[in-house]
Amino acid sequence: MIDIILQGGIWENTYVTAKSYLELTFVNKVIISTWDYEKEKCSMYPLHDRIEYIFSAPPEHDGGGNLNYQIISSLAGLKSSTTDVAIKARSDQTLCLDDMEMLNIFYNKYHEDKEIFTLGIGTHFPYHPQDHFLWGKREDLINFFDLPFET
Repeated sequence: MIDIILQGGIWENTYVTAKSYLELTFVNKVIISTWDYEKEKCSMYPLHDRIEYIFSAPPEHDGGGNLNYQIISSLAGLKSSTTDVAIKARSDQTLCLDDMEMLNIFYNKYHEDKEIFTLGIGTHFPYHPQDHFLWGKREDLINFFDLPFET
């Protein structure tokens, strides 16, 4: 089983995406890791026993490109995960369930050779690591995001 962490602000499709990911047989729960100021938006959605919210204080400085936001919310969500393998995704993006199934097959086939798989959606820097979608062992992902803020 895998926990999925949706990291970032609450967008129009965040809850719908979280709920759809629960249809995947390999998903344990979805953790939406967001900001204290998003609590009111989250309260508009029905409670679900497999969707968990984590609220954090935003950083004083965004770090450029919201880097410090990504560090805080990704790390908080991953630390509340309970599975050996986790997925860190963005709260403003959705992958269709067929693609998630294919990625799960790919990860299970090749994970012995790699620590973390990443799916970058940006085109401006094609060889730059992307924060859009990371899949790997929970402890490796925690180590990846356990770094100092960008000043």
